[in-house]
Formats: sequence, C-alpha cells, structure tokens
Amino acid sequence: MFEKAIIYFERASQIQPKEVKWQLMIASCFRRMNLFNEALRVYEDINSEYPDNIDCLRGLYQIRKELGMKYQHFAEKLMVLERLEEANK
Repeated sequence: MFEKAIIYFERASQIQPKEVKWQLMIASCFRRMNLFNEALRVYEDINSEYPDNIDCLRGLYQIRKELGMKYQHFAEKLMVLERLEEANK
C-alpha cells in the first residue's frame, strides 16, 4: 500500500507545495518499504529547504544512523530544537 500512498502524497505535495508534511510522508513510505536511499534523498531535500523541521531532523538522524553514515550534526541540532520546543510548552 505504500507505493499507492506515495502517489497520493506526491499529488498532495503538488497541490500544497509549501506543506512539508506531504514530503515527510513520502520519505516515511520509502523507509517502510526499505528504500533507504530514496528516503534519505527526500529527507535531505526537505532539510535543505526547512533546516529547523524537527520531524525531518528525526528522520535524517535515524536513517543516517541506520545506514552507518555520519549523523552527529543532525542529532545535536535535533536535541537543541527539542529543548526549545519543550521550553515553549
């Protein structure tokens, strides 16, 4: 079902191009299909446009760690943003 979901999320992304959640959903589908390189590419694209998006940073951190890639930068930035988010609550 993830293949079909990607089609719908891509369409939603075309309709609402500034809504980052659709791209995050596409990356999530790729991860669930074990297409890690495709997921990584989507997360990196999102991160270049939305560098402070916590959900994207979580995805980048997890997938880079799973793939044995450097992830410390993303982990540190994620920790800072999560602390800020918690402080704002």
